Amino acid sequence: MYFFKLLLEIVDIVNKIFLGHQNSHSQIVLVFDTAKHRLLNYLFLLLRSGNACYHSVQNILSSRLLTKNLKIKIHRTIILPVVL
Repeated sequence: MYFFKLLLEIVDIVNKIFLGHQNSHSQIVLVFDTAKHRLLNYLFLLLRSGNACYHSVQNILSSRLLTKNLKIKIHRTIILPVVL
C-alpha cells in the first residue's frame, strides 16, 4: 500500500515540475533519487520486521513436536502478513 502512495507522490512531484516549466534535469533526478531512497528504506524496514517475527517464533518452528503443516500455518499467519 505504501508503494502505491509513493508512486502517486512521485507522479505528483514530476507533474508539478513539468507544469511549472522548471524542466531542470537535476530536479527530476533529485525527485527519483529521493523516491528510490524512500522505497529502499521501506523495503529494509519490511525485511527487518519480518526477521524479528521469524526470530520470535524460531523456537516453535524448530520444534520436532509440531507437524510440518502446523509450522506452515504459523509461518503464514505470523511472518508473512508482516512482510507482505
